Amino acid sequence: MLQTGSYFTAKTLQSQRGYGHIQEIYSSKNWGDFFVGKYAIDWEAIEADPRFQRLHRTKMCFLWCLMLIALTFYFTLPISAAYFQATFKIKIWGVINIGILFALSQFLVAWLIAAIYAKRAQYYDAQAKALKDDAHNIKAAL
Repeated sequence: MLQTGSYFTAKTLQSQRGYGHIQEIYSSKNWGDFFVGKYAIDWEAIEADPRFQRLHRTKMCFLWCLMLIALTFYFTLPISAAYFQATFKIKIWGVINIGILFALSQFLVAWLIAAIYAKRAQYYDAQAKALKDDAHNIKAAL
């Protein structure tokens, strides 16, 4: 059932429990059009587009800053525990001391960083969607 030159396929899958066949039919659109025809995208032109460059630069700067904050906070715990043991032994309430609170704060900071990234990712996704929607109109400057 496979036609040459198009992406029309029909697969028959046997159900795992023997209930019969499930047939999946994919569209008969010629996928060659997406690579060389009317749907072709000039990836070099998109990469050279100032909007893409600005998006890439701001996103990478943001991600590197988040990573540096996370790593600094993460490695502060073992370094502080090794060199500032007296500070970590200060009791706050009962058996709870500064060391335990700092260790538990690692979880809070991780969730905070994830929330900050999720919020900022919406902004980046909107910019990427605008680029994607305009991808067929972006042409290389000759």
